[in-house]
Amino acid sequence: MHRDISTITGATTGTAGVTFPWWGQLLDAATTANQLVVGLLGMVVLILTVRKLWLENQVASRRLRDMGDGRP
Repeated sequence: MHRDISTITGATTGTAGVTFPWWGQLLDAATTANQLVVGLLGMVVLILTVRKLWLENQVASRRLRDMGDGRP
């Protein structure tokens, strides 16, 4: 029984040691992908916010012009 546990532990440790560089690369890729996604979504939010403010400004300008046209 003790020999089986030692073999399993050794196999697991050896496998983890062999695949460690891949895990490091996978972690780096996931971090980079996460940063890219957050950056792109941030740009989308920024663009939509600027568009919304621009449209609100246009509506307010139109209302002010319409109010000014009705006066004598």
